[in-house]
Amino acid sequence: MGTGIRDNSDFQNKSLDSFSISNVNNGSHGLWIHFCAAYVFTGVVCILLYYEYAYIASKRIACFYSSKPQPHQFTILVR
Repeated sequence: MGTGIRDNSDFQNKSLDSFSISNVNNGSHGLWIHFCAAYVFTGVVCILLYYEYAYIASKRIACFYSSKPQPHQFTILVR
């Protein structure tokens, strides 16, 4: 197939630069697109985490209320 060895010393810079902010030229609107996409992505992740933690908290509260109180689960402070 090939007759020579490929030079992959600059592979990381060539492959990842097209997906990073370093590929944006000066004066380009690509900076704003990158900023807005990062902002929206962060907002979506925060909303998903909020709903997931609310769901987990409701499940914990439901579990606490559905079980009978066990005396060995409580601590008594004696002074």
